[in-house]
Amino acid sequence: VYDPPVWTHAARSWLRLAGSSFASVHLLAGLVSLATLLLVWRLARAALGPWTALAAAGVLAVLVPAVALGRTPLIYG
Repeated sequence: VYDPPVWTHAARSWLRLAGSSFASVHLLAGLVSLATLLLVWRLARAALGPWTALAAAGVLAVLVPAVALGRTPLIYG
């Protein structure tokens, strides 16, 4: 299994900073999901307009795989 070096480095840094508690690893997953939502919204707003961007972020927010990843503890270390 190949782990992207940027993600591995970011996750290890997070675990050093916040610890490896249950809440900490879930918080990392939630923050990554939130950042993804904001990125989708900004990219869609720049390319397609504000209403389409809102729709795109809304769809991503309720998409089952995206929600599942946001609730999954992302543990590396």
